[in-house]
Amino acid sequence: MKDFIKKYKSVLIYSFLFFILAYSIKIFTYSYGIDTEMYIINKKAMLDSWLIINRFSLVFLKYLLSWLPFSIFWTNLFTVIFFYLGSVVCFYTFTKNKKIVSSKKQAFFFLTFLATSCIFLEQFQFTLQSLEVAFTFFLFEIGMLYLEKYIFEKKVKYSIITILIVTFSIGCYQSFAPMYLAQGIIYLFLYSTEKRENKELLFMFVKEIFFLIVALILYVLISKITLNYFHLEKGSYLTNQIGWFTNPWSINIKNIIKDGIRFYFGFFFKYPSFSLIHTVIFVYIIKECFIRLKEKDYQHIILLLSIFVSPLILTIILGNIEPIRSDLALGIVISFGASYFLKEKKIYIFTICLLISLGTMLYYQYSDLKRYQNDKQMAYEIYDQVKNEVSDKPLLFIGVQDSDKEGKILKSEVIGRSFFDYWGHNDRIVTFMNSLGLEVTTDTNYIEEGTNLMKDKPSYPHKDSILITEKYVVVKLS
Repeated sequence: MKDFIKKYKSVLIYSFLFFILAYSIKIFTYSYGIDTEMYIINKKAMLDSWLIINRFSLVFLKYLLSWLPFSIFWTNLFTVIFFYLGSVVCFYTFTKNKKIVSSKKQAFFFLTFLATSCIFLEQFQFTLQSLEVAFTFFLFEIGMLYLEKYIFEKKVKYSIITILIVTFSIGCYQSFAPMYLAQGIIYLFLYSTEKRENKELLFMFVKEIFFLIVALILYVLISKITLNYFHLEKGSYLTNQIGWFTNPWSINIKNIIKDGIRFYFGFFFKYPSFSLIHTVIFVYIIKECFIRLKEKDYQHIILLLSIFVSPLILTIILGNIEPIRSDLALGIVISFGASYFLKEKKIYIFTICLLISLGTMLYYQYSDLKRYQNDKQMAYEIYDQVKNEVSDKPLLFIGVQDSDKEGKILKSEVIGRSFFDYWGHNDRIVTFMNSLGLEVTTDTNYIEEGTNLMKDKPSYPHKDSILITEKYVVVKLS
């Protein structure tokens, strides 16, 4: 590691500054998105909700950090730091004993492309858990480093360390399981460039799978023990996402194809600049496969295509289109592809791609900052009109309404999504207002009655959109 730091010293410094720049708006301004308001108001309920979906490591880390006050600024700053450290360890593992990925240009390509990954930008929106996920990413990459050490040195202690770290990582965020497979396939590809036999590569892959299976078994056992200890029932949030249980096979196959198109060509047109970069990498992977086909190098073709498909592993398992923020593997695959396939290209091509990605990152962060400010303003405006009535009456919200009146805010999966327009959850709006220090309560038992009363009324901000009764106060958003 000392030699690595010495060789890449300048790259590490410049790339760290780039990470800070890429997330500068999140770090140096104040805003938060969905779920964070729940943690601010009802920490225990949020922790319990994680336990019932088997995220015991996430809860453990939260308890470990509970002696520190919850701070948006420090959370965002240390999220970036651990995200950066994990990225460095990831690249270090790629370069260890493999000369094919070793230049300073490749290091900078990899780190900066990963810094501007839309996957991690989405993950960043969940301020309540972003630090813990970033720390686990750093820890996960240390586990992958020990996997690589085991493959070369065959020491059992390295395999045990890998299994324990991977188990902990999956217990924080289940998406680390497919990420493990994606990086494992990249390792095989890099090893294959050293002219290894097919049997040797297959044996290495079997070991990787075996370690993952053991980690998953431990994960399930720890999850059950944790639920029993806290007297909680397992939730259905994760199992409900498995389309193979509920959808026809034809629908599941279509979902897999749609997700593949989304990853490399569109993201439903939410991230046009990122999609451009992904498409470039996809084209180079296919081009490389055709070159290898002429050489009858089937080993590399299979591995390259496996790398290409690896971000779809979770979609294939679920049969459903997965959330963008869940596909951590895609960020690694695209960044590796950029460092591997663009290493011989002119620097201006890389610079243009990077500037486009960076600009998109900052634009989305700025948009979400405006979204938060709009939400805050709307919450205060409504409160000012009902504050004299809600001290002893519940406040109900009917329908949804984006706080972005002018329609200028960019929206992705969670970034830019208003609390007043998020799945129409009355409780979310009230909890958000509570997180701002506004003392309001709600009672969903009155929602149906309030909806009927407001059926023919105009929507907010019309003066008739607010109804005050003896039992509750209703605000019609739509």
